[in-house]
Amino acid sequence: MAKATAVRGAGVTFTGVTFIPAVFGRPRLVAARAPGWQPVVQYPVAEPSPAEPVSLETVTLRLEALAHPVLLCLLRALARGPAHHR
Repeated sequence: MAKATAVRGAGVTFTGVTFIPAVFGRPRLVAARAPGWQPVVQYPVAEPSPAEPVSLETVTLRLEALAHPVLLCLLRALARGPAHHR
C-alpha cells in the first residue's frame, strides 16, 4: 500500500490517503471517505490475462470462512479500535 500525505480539498486537510490495489473491482476505481477515517482509494491491478472463473463451491467456502463467528468477533474488535479495549 502506498500513502500520500497532506491532501487538501474542499477546506479539509487529511493526514494521508491509502491506496489499495485490487483485482475484484476491475475496471473501476473506488474512493471512500468517512468522518474520522483516512480516505482510501482502491484501484485496479493490471493482469496479464483474465483470471480463471472460480467455482461456486470455492466461493461458498470462502464466504463461510468469512462468516466464522471468531473472525467476526475479531473484525468487530478491530473496527472499534483501541479506544474501546479496556
